[in-house]
Amino acid sequence: MSTASSRVPLARTPRSLGARPRPLRAGLCAALLVMTACTSVVPARRVELAHAARGLAAVACVERHAARVGAEILARGGNAADATVAAAMVLAVTWQPAGNLGGGGVLVVHTPQGEVAALDFRETAPAAVRRDHFLSDDGNEDPTVRAHPALPVGVPGTPAGLAALHARFGSLPWSELVEPARALAAEGFVVDLELHEWLDAYRDELAARANTARVLLSDGAWAPPAGAKLVQAELADTLTRLRDHGGGAFYTGALADALASDLADVGGVLTVDDLAAYRAVWRRPVRVPLADGHELIGMPPPSSGGVFLGQVLGMLERLDADSLDAPPVVSRSANSRFAAHLFVAATQRAFAERARWMADPDQVSVPTGAMLAPSHLDALAADVNRWKATPSEGLGPPLSAPESDDTTQLSVVDERGMAISCTLTLEAAFGSRHLGARTGVLFNNQLNDFNRVPGLTDRAGRIGTSPNQAAPGKRPLTSMSPTIVLQHGRPKLIVGSPGGRTILSTVASLAWRVLRQPELSADELVRAPRLHHGWFPDVVVLEPNGHNEQVWSHLLSRGHKVRFGDSSAAPLQGTQGAAHLLLRHAGDETWQAAGDPRRDGWAAVVQAVGADADG
Repeated sequence: MSTASSRVPLARTPRSLGARPRPLRAGLCAALLVMTACTSVVPARRVELAHAARGLAAVACVERHAARVGAEILARGGNAADATVAAAMVLAVTWQPAGNLGGGGVLVVHTPQGEVAALDFRETAPAAVRRDHFLSDDGNEDPTVRAHPALPVGVPGTPAGLAALHARFGSLPWSELVEPARALAAEGFVVDLELHEWLDAYRDELAARANTARVLLSDGAWAPPAGAKLVQAELADTLTRLRDHGGGAFYTGALADALASDLADVGGVLTVDDLAAYRAVWRRPVRVPLADGHELIGMPPPSSGGVFLGQVLGMLERLDADSLDAPPVVSRSANSRFAAHLFVAATQRAFAERARWMADPDQVSVPTGAMLAPSHLDALAADVNRWKATPSEGLGPPLSAPESDDTTQLSVVDERGMAISCTLTLEAAFGSRHLGARTGVLFNNQLNDFNRVPGLTDRAGRIGTSPNQAAPGKRPLTSMSPTIVLQHGRPKLIVGSPGGRTILSTVASLAWRVLRQPELSADELVRAPRLHHGWFPDVVVLEPNGHNEQVWSHLLSRGHKVRFGDSSAAPLQGTQGAAHLLLRHAGDETWQAAGDPRRDGWAAVVQAVGADADG
């Protein structure tokens, strides 16, 4: 597996795509389906919970409680903003790998009136953080800083972001949206097999943090078994304060004092002044017109998502339109062998552009308009060799830190057509693994997303370019790519994904498939095989299942280095991302919702009472 030409058996199916039975999970699913299908939340509406479903409004995310609560808010007459707040709060309780109060995120909104907005609630560097934050006295990277329980912690943005979303677009009272999460924290919820496996995969790291082990592990050492109840009393108290006093209570007063003390306990530098200074920021979304009446609505910097997707799809449109000598299948299918080569070439160039230019726009001038200018996209596409791989060393900034796989995606649409794509993160799985004894908040390690060794950009994938170097108050660059694709002005696709830098490849491939293969269902889209090329390392990574020998051989014949993801690495087993998505059904006004099976995703939809389930 360590060489570029190594292979794994293509017949193997990753666990998360259903290789072995999961009887407990199936039983939970059946019980929840009966409960939600038979209970009318308000007259004329009911909620259906499944892994894939179709309805008048929908929520898709990684965890069943969050999906259900979000859909119940929609069924009660709440809008997509209300459902996003409620579901995100629940994820902070039930999905510790990435759901959070102690982290941050980004989201994009499209309203029924055609208004678009982007909200940046990315974490910021505390005032004590400098460019050399990750370096030892000799100027080399100090690995103890990256692994420290508090030094990589950025000022959390999630409570401020959810409060800002509610203030601008919400319709139901804030307290009603926070209460379901508070109740789950106080009364406990049943651990399912997916969460058990994540806790088990990281149990040694979690056990090394005493309070984290006390709350999240059985006897401080073992992952609680599926079927056990997990209660989080301190987190319930924090949510009670947020419910009663609003999101701002996180940043001032007694709760802010407790948060700063939780970090000071383990040598942190984040202070109450850092918390008081934090603001979520509304930004102008990236908007890119595409073929056949489509338009991309993406996240602007400090997310690289909108620009990256605009560049990739812009290049692919130009390459596709001028491919008269290519196999005809390239004009229709995003799965063809030739299409795989073009996709790799486009993403390789967009990743190089990302390394050169992208950063926090409040501190660095990012040439977003120039990067998406038609003449620049023409030049990028013209540089692609249609028949042979281009070495990465000839692209992007000169050579002289990869991001984590562990964010989580929440996609929501209401009956009136408001659409929200929201991505949340702690950076690494379980963030810094430090859970505050006073607050029950699991803290991020988001500062690790800065370029940790200024000036060092190498073939291993470490990036040291100046735009994304640490500074006080700065937001680190992110690959989070919450995305909405419109068709003739109406939302058609609501999508995003976890996966570090692979987020960009995942979301780009899904958007391209929607443009090229409109006949695919949401479930077919989410199950389609994925690949990734991140500029450096100069290698194409395929999921260990789903890419056939022809695609493998074709990429090798074009000169690409190719390998499969590590199918033995728990809990993801080499799979790429988790794109819980919503797709407007072509035949009517309903929405198809699909949770990604790579992380046992869930879909909850709102149905009219008496309507037949369809999905």
